[in-house]
Amino acid sequence: MTLTSIVSPYEKNRRVSELLAGRSYTAMLCSHVNGGANEQSTWTEWEAQELPSTNGYSRKTGTIGTGVYNTTAQAVECPAITMLFTAVGGDYTYAYLVVRVGTETGIHSLHTENPTITVSASRPKGYTLVFGEA
Repeated sequence: MTLTSIVSPYEKNRRVSELLAGRSYTAMLCSHVNGGANEQSTWTEWEAQELPSTNGYSRKTGTIGTGVYNTTAQAVECPAITMLFTAVGGDYTYAYLVVRVGTETGIHSLHTENPTITVSASRPKGYTLVFGEA
């Protein structure tokens, strides 16, 4: 005998809404990893690697919207978050985009650029992130 269970899209929507919808996010750039920071490192450990607030660099913050079940992707997706990093008065180079939801101790996600990215006044760098659950 076999029992097959399927979690409905309604339950997935409910879980994502409880976990993410309406919560704040913070995104920062880090140039390198000292001390072996990785996806299991804390936000505080990553903060030690953050770029200095010079040449126009600043963290990006916002609020995550309510998720909707995408039947094609078979996943709950919150509205996309778009962020643009620009430089003023000089360039900056980084290798990591680190994202935290709310005030959690750990990070939500780690995005690695290889090779590193240099942002200048004439060459900004944008990201579009989608939070959700498959």
